[in-house]
Amino acid sequence: MSVGRRESAPATDRAGSPAKPAAYRHIRENVTRLVLEHRTAVGRIVPACPAWTVRDLVAHLTDNCLRAVRRAKGQEPAVEPPPSVEHTDVGELLAYWEKRAAELDRIVAAGDAEMRDLLVADAFTHEFDIRYALGAPLPAAHPAFPLVMAFGAEGITQALVAHGLPAFRIEVDGGSWVAGTGAPRATVRGHPYDVLRSLSGRRTYAQVAELSWSADPAPWLPALSWGPFTPPERPVERTALEMAAAAARDVAAAGA
Repeated sequence: MSVGRRESAPATDRAGSPAKPAAYRHIRENVTRLVLEHRTAVGRIVPACPAWTVRDLVAHLTDNCLRAVRRAKGQEPAVEPPPSVEHTDVGELLAYWEKRAAELDRIVAAGDAEMRDLLVADAFTHEFDIRYALGAPLPAAHPAFPLVMAFGAEGITQALVAHGLPAFRIEVDGGSWVAGTGAPRATVRGHPYDVLRSLSGRRTYAQVAELSWSADPAPWLPALSWGPFTPPERPVERTALEMAAAAARDVAAAGA
């Protein structure tokens, strides 16, 4: 039985397609624009990663870039970020990321699956961490979303199997996936970003339970701790629906 099964998703979401390099490029361009537009706020703490500032998060993304390039060339990745990554100005870090763009596109298109998927999923997750930290709006759609949701469903699958839990179905606008093995025993629905952030340690257990579940979600909650992800003890960010409602109120107030 396959894991992290996609029941429906865009046809471009296939290994070897142009989807992943294009998605990674889109993330890099988004992060660069966001950070340069809010350059005076790069010292701001990232709520989803409270040990890091926005600038630290950019350094992390750049370090991942360096590790991927070294791995693709058969070089041993450094255990710690080199000083040039750790202490360089954020603009120079972004410029380095841009300089490696073509090389990274080739790695994401044809590199080993583990590195390829991790690069896209990690960068996507941190793009949204930065958006929340800077108070920037969430995009209406994102080309990396189906790729990262598939990655998340696979990660949750491993946790479900480890806990001896049955599968559940994930349904959002634009696609559906099954996390786990066997027939799904429940379905979770919600705003695409809220569901994905719930699978990547950015929502509390209570926030996850507030999504639309077809059954009591309690049995599946332990599987939300997987890989590097653990749900926070208290909310660290507003949900996408809350942000949309607040934006609508701002528009209405401005027109009043």
